[in-house]
Amino acid sequence: MTATPASSATAAATATGDDRHRSSTVVVIVGWCALIAIAIAAGVALVPVRNGPIQACGAPGAFLLEGRTDLYPDADGRVRRSNGEVEQLSPAEIADAYDRPCSQRVADRMVPAGVLLTAGAVTGLIIVTAAAVGTWRSGRRRAAPAPTPEEGGEGARPSP
Repeated sequence: MTATPASSATAAATATGDDRHRSSTVVVIVGWCALIAIAIAAGVALVPVRNGPIQACGAPGAFLLEGRTDLYPDADGRVRRSNGEVEQLSPAEIADAYDRPCSQRVADRMVPAGVLLTAGAVTGLIIVTAAAVGTWRSGRRRAAPAPTPEEGGEGARPSP
């Protein structure tokens, strides 16, 4: 069976449609991945952190944005609570307070969150740009003028 010009044009149009569908599916999937990465980063930045019995560091994002500082026990191993009570800490709790203060615990959460946020934002920007360029290019293809008989385009009527 030999291919006629009409059947090869139909096959080319179908292949082009399949390519467009495949590329739009990729754009949607990658776009969702970018949104999920940003959502996970926000979740990590909002989950509260504690520094043992010494300090409730709170959400890592809030800790950084408010400029909170680390709380350390005094020389006798005591900590004054926000309600005014004084609490005596065990030697293990004192060592933990100095070894891993809130700022370090917050940094351990915010670095991965920052990487996810940056990756999601950059990926999203690339996807939006790719979708805009694809839309612009397909619009230009549709708006192209029909070939004239002088250009010898397919489907052009022969001149009388």
